[in-house]
Amino acid sequence: MIKAMVQDFLFVILFFVIPFLFSWIMNKIGYPVTRLSIPSFTFVSMILLGYAGYFLLYFQLIDYRVAIGIERQDLVLTAWMASSFTIVSMVLGFFLFARAFATSRLKPNRSVFINELLPFEHFALFVLLTLSLLVLLLYLVQIPKVALLVSIMGGGEDSKFVRSEMGNNFSGKYHWYSLFMHDVAKLVAFSFFAQWRLTKKKLAGFMFFLSFLLVAFSTLMATEKAPFAWFILGLFLVHTIVKNRGRIRVGGALFSIGLMLAFLILAYQVFMGSGDALAAVQHAFSRALTGSTGSSYFYLEFVPDQQGFLLGRSFPNPAGILPFEHFRLTVELMQWRFPAEARSGIVGSSPSVFWTELYANFGWFGLLIPAVFVGFMLAVLDFFVNTICISPIVVGLNVWLLLHFKSLATSGISNYIVDMPLWVLVALVLLITLMCRRKLGCRSGKTLVVS
Repeated sequence: MIKAMVQDFLFVILFFVIPFLFSWIMNKIGYPVTRLSIPSFTFVSMILLGYAGYFLLYFQLIDYRVAIGIERQDLVLTAWMASSFTIVSMVLGFFLFARAFATSRLKPNRSVFINELLPFEHFALFVLLTLSLLVLLLYLVQIPKVALLVSIMGGGEDSKFVRSEMGNNFSGKYHWYSLFMHDVAKLVAFSFFAQWRLTKKKLAGFMFFLSFLLVAFSTLMATEKAPFAWFILGLFLVHTIVKNRGRIRVGGALFSIGLMLAFLILAYQVFMGSGDALAAVQHAFSRALTGSTGSSYFYLEFVPDQQGFLLGRSFPNPAGILPFEHFRLTVELMQWRFPAEARSGIVGSSPSVFWTELYANFGWFGLLIPAVFVGFMLAVLDFFVNTICISPIVVGLNVWLLLHFKSLATSGISNYIVDMPLWVLVALVLLITLMCRRKLGCRSGKTLVVS
């Protein structure tokens, strides 16, 4: 009894000390959590989505998580320590880059000007928007039903199967469709929104409205709630860069979070059949804080007792050129957790914090170096983006990158090994920017931004 009380006490103390201590360190090395950067936003996302939920799981404060089998405090404690080690390692990666490349661009007070979109950039974004719409239409032709429409018409259970057929069990090359329907479309929407906030021009506002509708439908058509909620947050991040010099203000953050919460309440009531607003809030709260952390518990149960260490088999194997068969880790784990759904033909997935895939492949040794490397490379990418002449399309790319890498808290590392959306979007923005500004240079624009 006394031993358990001491363990609980130490857990609580360390649980709250670690985020505050490393937030202070982030500020000292040039990435304060109140100023937008890829390292700082990824750090905050890891704390909120891949760390905070362990407190609720450890003390069994979420009934649903207990009901599905998260009962052992020792496994929760092990998963929490792994997440803590991963966060510490990432911060070490940020620190190593800051020490190795101590340039003025790493200082919190660096500043640049945003330039308005040039005519060719307008045209390029319009082409990308049109292409995204055409890809969406081509995708819709290939699916028999749309989960959003099935759910609205009252087919809650049927919508799960349709959602599976639209994503994990889609017969075509879904990643190509997703690249344009989701990633390129969001880049365009963020870019036009930045232009509109910068200039207040009606054309920019109209183009943003069109791209907003496209992103809204493409993210919601499979009844996926989180992608659209994150898109709402992305618009706030664009506003923060354009209007607030990259500094996060409490009022704006609370407003954007309120919009996200309002949407999630409505979505859970429509898609999940939650009877009232309170139940919907509980669903959203549980999913946000304990969805990823709760899944990590099952990874520790699944590997190596049910499935031996994969030794790299969950990593991408493009065109089958490597001598192993790809193991769909998140899908296999989901089928093991919910065999009844698997037998009914529903192909789900159970992603978690990125350290879980490293563990599933190489055991605890897999956590030693990769997280440091991830932190270092995030700092490199942040430095690289801030060297580009800033325009609304670069702001759009920056926000897309913030949201892209926040998913390290909720998805496996293999998603970033062959990161096609990252390279395609960076290449597109570089190509458009270089073609426009090769002879013009970085002209003074409408507003001063610190990012």
